[in-house]
Amino acid sequence: MRKFLEIAHDSNQYRQACLLRNAVLRQPLGLSLYDEDLDAEASYRHFGVFVGNELAGCLVIIPLESNKVQLKQMAVEDEFRGKGFGRLLLEEVQECLIASGVKEIRLHARETALGFYERLGFVGEGARFLEVSIPHQVMWKRIRQD
Repeated sequence: MRKFLEIAHDSNQYRQACLLRNAVLRQPLGLSLYDEDLDAEASYRHFGVFVGNELAGCLVIIPLESNKVQLKQMAVEDEFRGKGFGRLLLEEVQECLIASGVKEIRLHARETALGFYERLGFVGEGARFLEVSIPHQVMWKRIRQD
């Protein structure tokens, strides 16, 4: 059974999320998440989708100015890709953000993930650019109109 949770910073679930983010997003590029300043993440919101006690996917939300946030480092475990876990995670996070008064989500999408975000209503903005040595594009989605 799938379970969606907001994850407390510096909890066991947060440490699981860091391991997943590192394995999926950094190690394939020869990088390490642990070279970054993870203390700064104490002020971010962390979310995960679980199957039992196993973390299937996670993402980070960074508060920006005036009811906007940045979605960062969305990662789904290999065995759960293509099975709706990423969509579920993002849809549940959107509901939490709407309830918190957030109006817009921004993100830097890897070129390989553009289609995923487009199918969920995100719109590309500007030219593509390199980040962590691979092509990305800024994308955004308005989730609340008022």
